[in-house]
Amino acid sequence: MNEDKINIDLKIDNIRFPMLINESQKELYLNAVNLINNKLELYRARFKNHSTNELYCMVLLNFAINVLNAQNQENVQPVLGRLQELNKDLDNLLNKKTIIQ
Repeated sequence: MNEDKINIDLKIDNIRFPMLINESQKELYLNAVNLINNKLELYRARFKNHSTNELYCMVLLNFAINVLNAQNQENVQPVLGRLQELNKDLDNLLNKKTIIQ
Protein backbone atom coordinates (compact mmCIF):
# COMPACT_ATOMS: atom_id res chain seq x y z
CA MET A 1 0.00 0.00 0.00
CA ASN A 2 1.45 3.33 -1.07
CA GLU A 3 0.63 6.03 1.45
CA ASP A 4 0.57 9.70 0.58
CA LYS A 5 3.69 11.52 1.74
CA ILE A 6 3.65 15.05 3.05
CA ASN A 7 6.32 17.59 3.88
CA ILE A 8 6.25 18.77 7.45
CA ASP A 9 8.41 21.19 9.41
CA LEU A 10 9.08 20.02 12.93
CA LYS A 11 10.66 22.35 15.46
CA ILE A 12 12.46 20.98 18.50
CA ASP A 13 13.98 23.60 20.78
CA ASN A 14 14.05 26.18 17.96
CA ILE A 15 15.81 23.73 15.62
CA ARG A 16 13.86 23.14 12.42
CA PHE A 17 13.61 19.64 10.96
CA PRO A 18 11.96 19.49 7.53
CA MET A 19 10.75 15.94 6.96
CA LEU A 20 8.84 13.85 4.45
CA ILE A 21 6.47 11.53 6.31
CA ASN A 22 3.41 9.38 5.75
CA GLU A 23 0.35 11.57 6.05
CA SER A 24 -1.21 9.09 8.47
CA GLN A 25 1.67 9.68 10.90
CA LYS A 26 1.44 13.48 11.04
CA GLU A 27 -0.28 13.56 14.45
CA LEU A 28 2.24 11.06 15.83
CA TYR A 29 5.15 13.28 14.80
CA LEU A 30 3.50 16.45 16.11
CA ASN A 31 2.72 14.77 19.43
CA ALA A 32 6.30 13.49 19.69
CA VAL A 33 7.69 16.98 19.08
CA ASN A 34 5.36 18.43 21.74
CA LEU A 35 6.40 15.74 24.19
CA ILE A 36 10.10 16.45 23.59
CA ASN A 37 9.70 20.22 23.85
CA ASN A 38 7.60 19.95 27.02
CA LYS A 39 10.12 17.63 28.68
CA LEU A 40 12.96 19.92 27.63
CA GLU A 41 11.22 22.97 29.13
CA LEU A 42 10.55 21.05 32.34
CA TYR A 43 14.23 20.15 32.68
CA ARG A 44 15.31 23.66 31.65
CA ALA A 45 13.21 25.14 34.47
CA ARG A 46 14.36 22.54 37.00
CA PHE A 47 18.08 22.52 36.13
CA LYS A 48 18.89 26.13 35.30
CA ASN A 49 22.67 25.76 35.56
CA HIS A 50 22.95 22.91 33.06
CA SER A 51 24.01 23.34 29.44
CA THR A 52 21.65 22.73 26.55
CA ASN A 53 23.55 19.55 25.67
CA GLU A 54 23.15 18.27 29.23
CA LEU A 55 19.42 18.99 29.07
CA TYR A 56 19.18 17.12 25.75
CA CYS A 57 20.92 14.16 27.36
CA MET A 58 18.47 14.22 30.28
CA VAL A 59 15.52 14.20 27.86
CA LEU A 60 17.06 11.34 25.87
CA LEU A 61 17.70 9.36 29.03
CA ASN A 62 14.11 9.88 30.17
CA PHE A 63 12.73 8.65 26.86
CA ALA A 64 15.13 5.69 26.71
CA ILE A 65 14.00 4.59 30.17
CA ASN A 66 10.36 4.89 29.10
CA VAL A 67 11.02 2.77 25.99
CA LEU A 68 12.82 0.09 28.02
CA ASN A 69 10.02 0.02 30.60
CA ALA A 70 7.45 -0.37 27.81
CA GLN A 71 9.47 -3.19 26.24
CA ASN A 72 9.69 -4.98 29.59
CA GLN A 73 5.92 -4.70 30.03
CA GLU A 74 5.36 -6.12 26.53
CA ASN A 75 7.73 -9.01 27.28
CA VAL A 76 5.82 -9.85 30.45
CA GLN A 77 2.38 -10.01 28.82
CA PRO A 78 2.87 -13.38 27.06
CA VAL A 79 4.21 -14.90 30.28
CA LEU A 80 1.25 -13.58 32.28
CA GLY A 81 -1.14 -14.98 29.67
CA ARG A 82 0.50 -18.39 29.85
CA LEU A 83 0.42 -18.33 33.67
CA GLN A 84 -3.30 -17.57 33.57
CA GLU A 85 -3.84 -20.55 31.24
CA LEU A 86 -1.84 -22.82 33.53
CA ASN A 87 -3.80 -21.55 36.52
CA LYS A 88 -7.08 -22.43 34.78
CA ASP A 89 -5.75 -25.87 33.90
CA LEU A 90 -4.71 -26.42 37.50
CA ASP A 91 -8.12 -25.30 38.75
CA ASN A 92 -9.80 -27.70 36.32
CA LEU A 93 -7.59 -30.59 37.47
CA LEU A 94 -8.24 -29.82 41.14
CA ASN A 95 -11.99 -29.60 40.52
CA LYS A 96 -12.00 -32.94 38.68
CA LYS A 97 -10.00 -34.59 41.47
CA THR A 98 -12.39 -33.21 44.08
CA ILE A 99 -15.42 -34.53 42.17
CA ILE A 100 -13.86 -38.02 41.78
CA GLN A 101 -13.10 -38.35 45.49
